[in-house]
Amino acid sequence: MQEFPRGDLGIVLYKEGTPVSTYTDCLGATQSSSALTGAYTAHTPNDVGAQNTALPHVGAKGGLSLWVTSSLAGATDIKLKLQSQYRHGEPWADMQTSRQDTGSVSAVQTFTADGTVCVQTGSGFTTGRIRVVALASGVIGAGTAIVVKSRTVP
Repeated sequence: MQEFPRGDLGIVLYKEGTPVSTYTDCLGATQSSSALTGAYTAHTPNDVGAQNTALPHVGAKGGLSLWVTSSLAGATDIKLKLQSQYRHGEPWADMQTSRQDTGSVSAVQTFTADGTVCVQTGSGFTTGRIRVVALASGVIGAGTAIVVKSRTVP
């Protein structure tokens, strides 16, 4: 299994109304965006070896920062959740996060304008794996998108 570069999880979610974009993940593989819909779904990149870069094994105690870039293009909003899992096969549980532009602490962060916002966990956590899920409300046009890049303290 390949390891994530120290602390840099790269893109953990890339969803578009019409998935057409590609990017290079933190392990150097070319990945494609996935569909942004009206239901909470995770990103679905191809595995690199035995690792899925949208489902990183965080493990150690450390805060997590998410840089969320949204483009509504007709949608009224995009909602985002950070979820954790005790271990593979266990249920996913929502985690509270804090928007650093407004100070809003919630299990669901709502974005109503285009731009980039930093969203963070509390000062530290211990969990097996994380994932980010998102949905859009309203008209989900081709230009509607959300990209989430992540870092953790190694």
